[in-house]
Parts: sequence; C-alpha cells; structure tokens
Amino acid sequence: PKSRQDILVNSRYRLGKRIGEGSYGVTFLSFDTTTNKDVAIKTIDLNKMKKSALSIDDEVDTLKELNCYKYVLCYYDSFIEEFNGSDTHFIVSEYI
Repeated sequence: PKSRQDILVNSRYRLGKRIGEGSYGVTFLSFDTTTNKDVAIKTIDLNKMKKSALSIDDEVDTLKELNCYKYVLCYYDSFIEEFNGSDTHFIVSEYI
C-alpha cells in the first residue's frame, strides 16, 4: 500500500502526516510541489457531508472569510477527487 507521502492529489499536493480530524474528514500537513511550501489540506467526505444540514459551500465560504485575517488563515485552493473510495472535497490553506 502507498504511504500518504506517495499520494499526490490534484497533480500538485503531496499528502503528509495527519494533524487533525473532524466529523467529516481529516486535515493533513502536506506539500505543494509547485511552490515548494508546506500547506494544510482539509479533506471532507462528501457522503458524510450530505447527511448533515451543512453544505460544502458553507465550509469553503467560512474559510474564505478568514482570509481577510492574514494571521489566522490563508485559503489557497479547493477541488474534488476520489480519495479512499469516496468523493472527497479537498480544501488547501496556509499551514501556520
């Protein structure tokens, strides 16, 4: 089996160690191979999200709003790919 270090998502981000976990997914310390910088990638299992009252847009909008506070979080990217057998929304942000 592949280690997370071997998993490249969106042809750009290399997943690293798990740094957090929530109701809908996991957050990884990861590496952006384009900028050569560490990033945080939050994964959200869309099947789990569908069962709740929240939408993925609510989650992404919240993160984008935090962008105005430079020292809190900088939102970079988001995309959907299959991950661990489920459609997963990836949210890429600054790792601080």
